[in-house]
Amino acid sequence: SMKTTPNRRRIAPVPVDSGVRVAWSESLRFCGPYPTVYKRFYKLETLKNAVEKALREKDRFLFASIQRHLVCGPPGVVKCDFVYEDALRLVFTLVASNKARKQVALRLVVAKNHEECSAQILAEYEVLTALHQRAPECVVEPCGHGMLYLPDRHHRREVNREVFGYFTKDAPGLSPLYVASNTQLAPHAPKPMRYSKKESEALKLALIRLVVRLYDEATATGVDPAGLYPECLAVPERAQEDGRMLLLQCKQVRKRLYRHKLIHNLLFSVLKTGATVLPLAPARPDDFYDVLCALLPKDTARAWCQAFLAKASTMNAHEHEELLPGREYLAALGELARQE
Repeated sequence: SMKTTPNRRRIAPVPVDSGVRVAWSESLRFCGPYPTVYKRFYKLETLKNAVEKALREKDRFLFASIQRHLVCGPPGVVKCDFVYEDALRLVFTLVASNKARKQVALRLVVAKNHEECSAQILAEYEVLTALHQRAPECVVEPCGHGMLYLPDRHHRREVNREVFGYFTKDAPGLSPLYVASNTQLAPHAPKPMRYSKKESEALKLALIRLVVRLYDEATATGVDPAGLYPECLAVPERAQEDGRMLLLQCKQVRKRLYRHKLIHNLLFSVLKTGATVLPLAPARPDDFYDVLCALLPKDTARAWCQAFLAKASTMNAHEHEELLPGREYLAALGELARQE
């Protein structure tokens, strides 16, 4: 009699190229030493499944954006690290590699819901794209955007959530800022650390440089310092003298930002973390004036300051003067702007 072998199901051989492998981690390294708890509108698990599905199906957003930056062949392994969240977004750093051992590192920003968060993150992508064209060295480089389909776990057909997401180039070695005291900034590093007062002063000057570089006097448009919060800005974790600073997030390109208003907002704005407020004005008016003169023709720097001081004398600038480091600050700036 013939021996009957147990009816084993044949296991199909795994094809050589079985798509993209995704490895997840949650370092939360830009949430800082004191992370804030934010509301989430969907589970992280749901997003992970959606990302893996999109990559398997070679979608036109995630897969295509990664492939465009990888020379010699599609991604084989994608490592996703969850690094940051706020009220609007989840942020991941992605390192994708392929068989040719080529690698690319990107930042993926995903909106927290398909409604107002998606609308604001889309607006931000357009703002960053426009600003990156103005001054590529000052603004993170946007490189791909699209929708990510989040299936509803109860399979209700009417709950069809598509959230907006975008990629930028990664910014290695740079961390977003927070305000540690009214004289000190700090990087969102996993361990608590602060920049010294001197380093924090250098970062204020770097912020002034960034804002002036992104300003266009002809159209009176630019980044309004009054609309920035510390996490918009990324700087080296170890403070460096070169004052490197990158704009990571920005809500809008402000229109009708006239030169006197620009100077006013550079001197009277603050950066805030919780209740801790750091005034933007540098300790010394001559440092402020020197930064302007280094970036602009001297006549232009002088004209901007004089336009501001003329308005300040009629406007109620003295009401804000407690934000300035000294009582004679504006008088000293006026002296500098009058010198030949």
